[in-house]
Amino acid sequence: MLTLEETRLLIHGTHKEFDKIMEGTGNISEHDISMLKDGDLILRNKKSFICLFYHAGIYCGNSEEVIEFSAKLQQGWTAVASCSSSDVDGGVTKAHVTNFIGEKPYIVLRLRYGIPKDFAQRVKVAMKSQKKYNLLDNNCLQFALDLLGLSTQSLPERQ
Repeated sequence: MLTLEETRLLIHGTHKEFDKIMEGTGNISEHDISMLKDGDLILRNKKSFICLFYHAGIYCGNSEEVIEFSAKLQQGWTAVASCSSSDVDGGVTKAHVTNFIGEKPYIVLRLRYGIPKDFAQRVKVAMKSQKKYNLLDNNCLQFALDLLGLSTQSLPERQ
């Protein structure tokens, strides 16, 4: 279940463990990309009539990729499924940071005390994940926080 801190992060883009590094209105610049570091939490605005939350991804560094966990339906990726409270198939993907942000407003947050030493290994393991997505129990933010070593428990496999 989402904690109060996680809910604040999804709605307001603030959390006691992070400093805000930058924010923008979309189309991140090459200069801003050069300022990103491994493990930066990128919150992309997902506000619409359907869903009022940010979508979270983690910057993976030298290849300028962002790893993310999203809901997946038979017809492809969709914002509607990510706002559902039922379990749906989830998928882990990487996208170039410019494609992840697109034209949407975004916030970049950085952990105050640095990322786990095994961050690269965590990303490798996460890329093979086949977990179920659930807005309340197993979502993009919880996935991102787990990669950064902040989750209170690892995300459980669902049957």
